[in-house]
Amino acid sequence: MRSRADRRLIPSCFEASKLGVALILLTAIIVTLQGVSRATEATSLLDLRIQQPLRWTDSCEADLGTRYQAHVDSIYQSALLRLSVDVTNRSAEAMYLPVKYLRVELQAIRTQTLALEGEEHVWLPLYGVVGDIAAPDWLAEALKPGETRHHDICFFNSTSVIDLQIPEGRRIPLGGKFRISAKYFASRELWQQYKNASVRDGVTEGRGGTSGPRVVDFETEIPCFGASCRVGCNTPPLILAGETAGTMDISAKSEKGMAINKQVARKFPGCFEDGGRP
Repeated sequence: MRSRADRRLIPSCFEASKLGVALILLTAIIVTLQGVSRATEATSLLDLRIQQPLRWTDSCEADLGTRYQAHVDSIYQSALLRLSVDVTNRSAEAMYLPVKYLRVELQAIRTQTLALEGEEHVWLPLYGVVGDIAAPDWLAEALKPGETRHHDICFFNSTSVIDLQIPEGRRIPLGGKFRISAKYFASRELWQQYKNASVRDGVTEGRGGTSGPRVVDFETEIPCFGASCRVGCNTPPLILAGETAGTMDISAKSEKGMAINKQVARKFPGCFEDGGRP
């Protein structure tokens, strides 16, 4: 039989046990919150932003010193859209950017038929890997703390899509949204781990449990390309099942592509008489 003193000790031990459990739970919560904080901080270490508002112009000079001139006699290339992007390292150590780290994609509506059956939103690559041999992400260059890289990119007011099964293509107008993204490794160590795994496995992408580059991105509206062009200019262009971003411009010679554009223009009137859904 327990004494009165023993009975008094039982609640005390029970309270101590509850306190211990509470401390363990509190520690776990703090560690979790710290992890969330680190993750949130890590995702914002690379600052990606538009340096100037998107604007249409008659001429535009791109990164490599290439100067583009609008074709005033063509509805497909009668204006140029200039995109100015800054990429800045906000961390205290060097980051490593893959050679092809910057990408621009165009939002489009893919449908099975012109009756808009099976409609879905997709992103078509416009800048970064289109028309180029994709470079492996482990080919990277250092971006010093506080360093900024500036990019000027020029786009005509339309782009090519191709049905590879035919193969024939057509041009669709730029409208709706851009998605702009940048890939990066937050430290030399992470980049080196990924590179070593890629080279060891003889592949272009990391293997063996190594994580690839992080990605930061944002979306931005594409402005209307003319003061008189306001009908549906903020609507993504329409593409059909089987069509994908074109790596070669064969659309000018494609009778089927021109016929599709005429059907789209009749069903969805807009700024392009023969250029698809604006």
